[in-house]
Amino acid sequence: NNGVLVETDKDGKVLRKENLGMDIEDLCSVGHDLFILDESLRLVYCLDQESWKIKNTYCIPYNGARNKGYESIVYLPESRHFLLLTEKQPVMVVETDEHFVPLGQRTVEGFSDLSSATWFQGNLWFLSDEDRTVSRVNPADYTVQKQWKVPVYNPEGICFDADGSLRIL
Repeated sequence: NNGVLVETDKDGKVLRKENLGMDIEDLCSVGHDLFILDESLRLVYCLDQESWKIKNTYCIPYNGARNKGYESIVYLPESRHFLLLTEKQPVMVVETDEHFVPLGQRTVEGFSDLSSATWFQGNLWFLSDEDRTVSRVNPADYTVQKQWKVPVYNPEGICFDADGSLRIL
């Protein structure tokens, strides 16, 4: 995976593109910053959203094979914490503070894998590629509150748009 960061307008026209050259798995936007997750190196890059210059780099260790690191990053606005999720073997959630100091970790049961996660209107959402499910989970203990099968082969990304519609890639 050589990550490419792309910015588009609302019609999908590419405005700018940058080859990051890393094993990029996910990103999230917080205020004026982009947080970009590198799975192999266990790094989170904080980029200025306007210039795309790296402002900071955070290392969050995880024992696992090179391609068995963090798969998704989620920002929790209420607590100003981040969640970093591993894909499988085991599915794990690591919670950090806003400076990526680990606060705790928990193995998540009930999923073959996790390919993506997001936070929307006070709810945490998990997407499983192998199970082909979307789950709304309890943010306190990561238990499934409700789960839906999705008719998407190999789903890899999840988000909500400004109108609250769920989008799956």
